[in-house]
Amino acid sequence: DTYNMQSGMHRGTHVQAGPVRGVAIDGLNQMTISGGADSCVHFWHFKNHQRLHTLKLDTQVSGLKLHRDSGMLAVILDDFSVSVVDIETHRVVRKFHGHTNSLTDLTFSADGRWLISAAMDCTVRTWDLPTGRLVDCFQVESAVTSLTMSQSGDFLATQHVEDLGVYLW
Repeated sequence: DTYNMQSGMHRGTHVQAGPVRGVAIDGLNQMTISGGADSCVHFWHFKNHQRLHTLKLDTQVSGLKLHRDSGMLAVILDDFSVSVVDIETHRVVRKFHGHTNSLTDLTFSADGRWLISAAMDCTVRTWDLPTGRLVDCFQVESAVTSLTMSQSGDFLATQHVEDLGVYLW
């Protein structure tokens, strides 16, 4: 459901089969993107809520992260992989495999060149989007639950299971 933030009025409904596990909105407020247990990524017209396209994937979606400037959508899948979708063409342009447990978070570098993923296998992996290769992987003592890259690209901030601190890498 869509609501006006100021008035609280209901503005429309997107109908999707199964639980929704991730939502993103493009940088121009033209498209809403959702993914979920139906193993699909749905592209919706932002204002009239009509479905524009549906992309069927191999397994259920467990999360989404959109890099608005590049139009690349990282889709976390239940098979511990990540598919990167171009939101203009609605096609998978990259697939990344390597984690051995559920992914917990993703972040893009500011320039959209790198995608950084974290999982319950206590690894953090950096993927190069143009080449489709793994750039770096490091192991941590406890699983990362949240991560983000600084705008300058100098630091990666992580938060870990049962830890009150924020780590800078």
